[in-house]
Amino acid sequence: MRSNLLLLFAVSLAWASDYLFIRWADAALPPLAIGAVTATVAAIALFLLVRFILKRPLMPILREVPIVLGATSVAWPRITVAYAEESITPDIGAITGTTVPILTLLVSMFILRQQAFSPPRLLGVLVALGGLAVFVGVGGSGGRSTIDAILVLMSSGITFVFAGFYAQSRAARFDKAALTVWIMAAGAAMLVVPALIFEIDHLAMPPATALASLVASGTIAVALAYLGYFILIERAGPSFAALYAYLVPPLGVLIGVVFLGEALTLQHLGGLALVLVGLWLITGRQAKPVSG
Repeated sequence: MRSNLLLLFAVSLAWASDYLFIRWADAALPPLAIGAVTATVAAIALFLLVRFILKRPLMPILREVPIVLGATSVAWPRITVAYAEESITPDIGAITGTTVPILTLLVSMFILRQQAFSPPRLLGVLVALGGLAVFVGVGGSGGRSTIDAILVLMSSGITFVFAGFYAQSRAARFDKAALTVWIMAAGAAMLVVPALIFEIDHLAMPPATALASLVASGTIAVALAYLGYFILIERAGPSFAALYAYLVPPLGVLIGVVFLGEALTLQHLGGLALVLVGLWLITGRQAKPVSG
């Protein structure tokens, strides 16, 4: 359990680092193009890492790789974020992101019955969700957001939940490192097309600093995060892996405090404490799977 918790924290930290990298590169390219570039960089980085450093064979699973994972875990989430960020603020987006662990837990308990019903887990979900609400100050700084943008963003959470269970069952026999390479390559290809269609008039070579940020985002916040996520699904299941959504918003703000000089308030600390208590309730008492 301890190694899984460390991997969960590492995945969450990698995803949270995107808060910093995209902030530095945000003015260089339009939203869809940023998603396409970072996913393409991630696919290249994963190919080099998995093939030449980990020395895993890639070709044996090429014909069997589920393209659906590229669409549900990479392409559609990136497209929805690009759409939603025009209408909703980051704090509302943080709360909406908890669709992933909440829905994953409910599906696992009540539909697939991979986990027994556990009141402490459900209480942990509520406590962690309340902690995020305190942390981001929903209602105070979020402003008005449109219902359609929230629903679109929630749809990416639903597809991500589907991807987690799909990877656990239908793709269980695949090497997760090699699988992640092809998932990212498929997702990148699906992102390049809408970027070229809808943003072609706004594309230009970004300056060196922004380009470096995009490369860092693709390598750390996308490639390493996705690789760790799918390995975590294999080791601990999609319900545990989905807990990243509770950690990413607080870690993103903490990164902003350290690297961008943003303010850290008692509200932030109180919200973070509640999130950690919620995670303890969710992971501290493991209910046995339902049998029969």
